[in-house]
Amino acid sequence: MKNILLCLLLFTSCRAAVTPAPEEKLKVTQEIMAMEHPGRSGLANFFTKMNAGGNVKIAYFGGSITEAGNGWRDQSFNWLQSKYPAVTLSQVNAGIGGTGSDLGVFRLQKDVLSKNPDLVFVEFAVNDNALPAQVIHKTMEGIVRQIWTADEQTDICFVYTVTEGTAPTLVNGQLTGAMQAMEDVAAHYGIPSVQMCDSVIQLYKAGSLIFKGVPADHPDKIVFSKDGTHPYPETGHRLYAATLAQALDSFAQITTLPTSRLVAALDADNWEDAKMIPANELTYNGTWTAITTGDTIIPGHLLNKFPNLMRGDSTQAPAATIQYQGSLAGLYDVVGPGCGQLEIYVDGTLLAKKKRFDKYSTYYRPQYFYYKDIAQGSHTIEFRVSSEPFDKMAILAQGNNEVGDTSRYGTYSCYIGYLLLRGQVQE
Repeated sequence: MKNILLCLLLFTSCRAAVTPAPEEKLKVTQEIMAMEHPGRSGLANFFTKMNAGGNVKIAYFGGSITEAGNGWRDQSFNWLQSKYPAVTLSQVNAGIGGTGSDLGVFRLQKDVLSKNPDLVFVEFAVNDNALPAQVIHKTMEGIVRQIWTADEQTDICFVYTVTEGTAPTLVNGQLTGAMQAMEDVAAHYGIPSVQMCDSVIQLYKAGSLIFKGVPADHPDKIVFSKDGTHPYPETGHRLYAATLAQALDSFAQITTLPTSRLVAALDADNWEDAKMIPANELTYNGTWTAITTGDTIIPGHLLNKFPNLMRGDSTQAPAATIQYQGSLAGLYDVVGPGCGQLEIYVDGTLLAKKKRFDKYSTYYRPQYFYYKDIAQGSHTIEFRVSSEPFDKMAILAQGNNEVGDTSRYGTYSCYIGYLLLRGQVQE
């Protein structure tokens, strides 16, 4: 007899507490079968440790779908803990909303590797959807090679999620461009991957699931999310976690321990050399302020991400500079109501002007940018705060947002949290 996906049992139990679905709606569950997920070289190091008991740590590395509490991260973690009660299991929440693997490859050391995990789940398929495949190859391979350069015993698992916008591609039996690029890297290195949205797509095709809505308005349907992207914990996330649990059970049967994992690179120009340099390591000229926990502008949760955050005042066009040997460079910074524009100079020549303000800048949030076409070599890069004003209200109007107190928009300061770099800082 064909196996019925565990997630359907979980879903049926959670829906029963709301409004029972009509019998004819439940018949489709007989058609949703267990999915196959590429186990490749498996997670033998991780499961060997889980079977032995003791302390085991899992890092969950991704965007907002990973960051969310009581989502697939917490639910899969709790499932593993209940399945292996002798293990003292801990987790690292390394999810940051609105960011992809092109920031992840830079922040990996700080947010993941410094915590010494035994297993790293990597979830960036949704946020990487707009990136070219060749960039995803470089960033995801850079993540893999950084992890295994630090410790080849650390296991890795790629996991893929879905949005309302990417669902049609999957319904047609194809992978999104981001997923396919990630699968290229996974296959090259023997990394297992899990299409956590398999059951979501099957239920959607069967007419039992809608991607966006309010559950109370659709008592005969599974409502995946409120916005088409970020799942409800009791439905979308629960389906993700159940699919992952099924895949992990199958991966646990792969018991051969891997040997050397750092095979020849898929792309010799991958971003293995990506790193973040704290803001306090740059050289500053002009009026800059180190932002501390008592700051009245930047909220505390951002200071947790940027412990060395610096603010430049546009009235004196201050600059921050650093010399490095390498290529790509950029910033991981903050954008928001009081932010302005940066002028970026490389070796004394203006490379670009970059506004640190957009149609969503009614509040302060992390953001990042980089320039990947800087020629390999020795460079001095300078970030100069521009004194040039611009029409913030016109920009905000594009987003149809509540502007609030207009006095918050009167300054044109810029922030530096980390320098993003491929290469090495020169003394």
